[in-house]
Amino acid sequence: MRVGETLLLVAAVAIYGGHAFTGGVLNRRSETVPSTGTPVSSQSTETPGFSSAGATGAGTVGTVALAALGALSAAAARSRRVTSLVSRAAERRVVVTGMGITSCLGNTLDDVADNLKNGNSGITFSEEYEKLGIKSNVRGRPNLTPAEIKELIPRKTLRFMGPNAQFAYIALDRAIQDAGLKPEDYENNERCASILGQGGTSIPDVTESCGYVADQVKRWPSKVGPYRVTRTMGSTVSAVLSSAFKLQGPSFSISSACSTGAHCIGVAMEQIQLNKADMAVAGAGENECWQFTAMFDCMGALSTKRNHEPTKASRAFDKDRDGFVIAGGGGMVVLEELEHAKARGARIYAELTGYGANSDGYDVVAPSGVGGEKCMKIALAMADEIAGEKQVDYVNTHGTSTPIGDVQELGAVKRVFEEKGYQPYVGSTKSMSGHALGAAGVHEAIYSLLMMDRGFLAESINIDDLVDEADGMKILTERHDGGVARVASNSFGFGGTNACLVFDKFEAHGKGGRSLSLVAAEPMRVVGIGRENQTDRNITSFTEFRCRKLLQRDRRVEGQVNTTQGEQWNVKRSACASRAEKATWTTRRVLRGSLAVLLALAAILTTPVAAEIFGNFSLDGLSQGAAFVKKPIVAGLVEILEPVMCESLPPALIKTFKDERMACSMVCMMEHMMANPDFVKVLKNFISTSMTNEELLGSLKEVMRDALSDSHLYKSAMHGVANSLNPLHSETLGKMFSRKDKSDSPRPS
Repeated sequence: MRVGETLLLVAAVAIYGGHAFTGGVLNRRSETVPSTGTPVSSQSTETPGFSSAGATGAGTVGTVALAALGALSAAAARSRRVTSLVSRAAERRVVVTGMGITSCLGNTLDDVADNLKNGNSGITFSEEYEKLGIKSNVRGRPNLTPAEIKELIPRKTLRFMGPNAQFAYIALDRAIQDAGLKPEDYENNERCASILGQGGTSIPDVTESCGYVADQVKRWPSKVGPYRVTRTMGSTVSAVLSSAFKLQGPSFSISSACSTGAHCIGVAMEQIQLNKADMAVAGAGENECWQFTAMFDCMGALSTKRNHEPTKASRAFDKDRDGFVIAGGGGMVVLEELEHAKARGARIYAELTGYGANSDGYDVVAPSGVGGEKCMKIALAMADEIAGEKQVDYVNTHGTSTPIGDVQELGAVKRVFEEKGYQPYVGSTKSMSGHALGAAGVHEAIYSLLMMDRGFLAESINIDDLVDEADGMKILTERHDGGVARVASNSFGFGGTNACLVFDKFEAHGKGGRSLSLVAAEPMRVVGIGRENQTDRNITSFTEFRCRKLLQRDRRVEGQVNTTQGEQWNVKRSACASRAEKATWTTRRVLRGSLAVLLALAAILTTPVAAEIFGNFSLDGLSQGAAFVKKPIVAGLVEILEPVMCESLPPALIKTFKDERMACSMVCMMEHMMANPDFVKVLKNFISTSMTNEELLGSLKEVMRDALSDSHLYKSAMHGVANSLNPLHSETLGKMFSRKDKSDSPRPS
């Protein structure tokens, strides 16, 4: 019997950590427990914080059991705070349901996909650039005439726009159509976010306005007009589009050079994960104009060697590359929370599972490579946490065709995947599209999604002589046909700003991934239990208070729990005559349910070393068990909490145990603690001390028998255990905790 009791105690300590009892019953120093009057000192304990004599006291429920209960109550309360931000982020899956684009590769998804598949370049020669004396005479401009733009954009909206906002508007309009959204789905909808950006402003409007004033053109105020300000704001795209489409959710602009579009998508993802929105439109627009091109040309950043072979000018990863080809356009994606998308029957292109963002902190224009490497690791780690570990099939690199940038990025990609033991396919769609600056990130996200959706990977064209740095890598010098499950898209910009997006092929039935480990990163602490000079009655009152508060919170949070459970709890508790009886009844009922769960968890955790469970207890076995049966633990906990458990646990606590992700996080936390030699040393000492304390064991035995006296609870607990243990273990466990009294009569005192 001692082994089983100790298992229960260890389960409480292991799940919630030694920190759960900080300031609690097990951390008292030279204080008196009223039920026995026995001084408890921790001075002889090898590690401060635990009592060498154990926690004495054989009150109504036992102080150790109350400490476990306090940990459980604290977990239930804390889950309301922590999981509301972090666990919820993992639970709210984000999917792509619509795309729209304006680019030199086409202004429809079909045209873009065809050009990608056939390796067609959208780069053209510019007579305008040549006449102005700009050394680079090549560009990538969307094939949209002024007349077509006027037809596609309402006049009242168009007057506020520069070219960047025009390209973005058309892309957003088509993304909404592609997503099958109706005006009532997004207009005046506070749950629809719009995270829209631009790399630069409308420089033509700035230069024209300045020219009119500087040259003192006759009636220059009328030529400048009232709309130049809105056209040249750093937030024009966001301001004009959110107004035009009546988007009332979170809305702001991002401008982060060539990473802008990718950052917009990543931040929109976070808005949905944090439950600030159910859907979002995200993307960017960028104009291509001679003014901007001239400035880049003076930096020496543009390709100048192949002005008369424009389709061969952009050649990422080729030894003879000489700079990037400037481009413009716009791109937009519609993101939705998965259940929101499913509820309206939306088509799902892919799931957005990873987003990384950081800074090189190195140089304004030269990339370090290290920052990009770290950024990819952030995004891939997030994708692994949310959707499960799987190989990345394709990386759409930033790959601009610059001498330094290309090799730095190849080195980063190579290092990231060498650590993982494989190399994915690598390519650069900029070889065909040129560099759309602020819109490049969203363009390349759309290119990657189209390739995933249509089952091919585009060739990185114009590679005649592959750079030496690509040795050992799978550079796409020709098209690859076949499905892919995961792709990554990199965007790196001036100032060392980096972004990486990871998309997974959508799986309707989930990925079997884990929740974000941040849920259990901070040890849970019990507040208010076991303070100095606090009696058992005060502890019981605190327990009652916590349960009552949790119940009230459940009632306030609409739809999170079944309020009928709370009503049942109140009716049964009201049957008790006095306040003292109510407090005792509450404590006993919570203990019975909580200990049944801990009993099952303790048995499940030690499954791989069953021989040691019923012989000599092994801490190593506990650690191995945690690593081996993570999924059975979750399955067992869910099975244990059948409807009958609602009679014994407050709804908030049931909600906590039924959360599979939180259960997984508890186990992950326990594994982490068991890997700490100092913690294991403390735990061994604590268990050794506890097993020699007859009063402690007697109290725990009484409480556990009381918890198992309810036949329904016992049956539920054993049913959960049986699902994770083989029949032999279940039978042995049943014999260990066999009891004569299987009645379910209420015991209020």
